[in-house]
Amino acid sequence: MYENNVLLIIDVQEKLAPTIEKPEMCLNAIVQLVKGASILDIPVFISEHCREKIGPTVSEIIDSCAIKPSVFAKTSFSCFSDFETNFGKQMSKKAVLVIAGMETHVCVFQSILDFINAGYECMLAVDATASHKSIDQEMAISTLQSVGVKLTTVEALLFYWMRTAQHPKFKNILKLVKDSKKKSIST
Repeated sequence: MYENNVLLIIDVQEKLAPTIEKPEMCLNAIVQLVKGASILDIPVFISEHCREKIGPTVSEIIDSCAIKPSVFAKTSFSCFSDFETNFGKQMSKKAVLVIAGMETHVCVFQSILDFINAGYECMLAVDATASHKSIDQEMAISTLQSVGVKLTTVEALLFYWMRTAQHPKFKNILKLVKDSKKKSIST
């Protein structure tokens, strides 16, 4: 289930996102993930790396949050220390961090390694991550899987969070998934 889950979106910022390989696919997946988390009342945390240089989080992501997300600044590639400083006291070590963002092989990679070393369980929504080059993303995902990160996709995760069609928000999530498929067909 998802009672201990939190969603962490890493560095999906205005000046970085357009430079990523297949940015529209990645952004659509992240927006779907954020909307799903919002439907299921899963807290959303967003890191911004050197905001003054890379810009704020892409507006579609912020706009997709039903409840204002917890946004925090960072300058280290890993967001672990800044996350812990800002939210560590309210976060259980039993929390499962569902992670998406950019770039997979730099900030996402280093953050996940630090969270795992601190005892957190991490899941990576692979279709909601991206790098400039696919080889960098592939190698980072492979390495993360080898150290125990659970790999998933946005759609698989949304259904995993519900576990059953009897879930009270099932119809909302199903509509989100269907709408996302229509959008990807039309683009």
